[in-house]
Amino acid sequence: MGDMWTQVGSVMASLMFVYAMFQQYFPDDVRQLLKRHSNKAVCLFNPYIQITFPEYTGDVFKPSKVYAAIQNYLGAMSSTR
Repeated sequence: MGDMWTQVGSVMASLMFVYAMFQQYFPDDVRQLLKRHSNKAVCLFNPYIQITFPEYTGDVFKPSKVYAAIQNYLGAMSSTR
């Protein structure tokens, strides 16, 4: 059991060292590019997806038909449970 914690500590120290070198020696443009792509990769495995539908369309606050249909569906589903 103690050997496992030694390995975990060694891996964590190595990761912190690599991260510090990455922050210090890579240009900001490269870091932003890698950050953007890593965020996209993480989002592929995220089980929580959020989809938004506007309540009103752009035509002088005309109510959206899709929003009304979703509201009716969710209202009916929540009242039965």
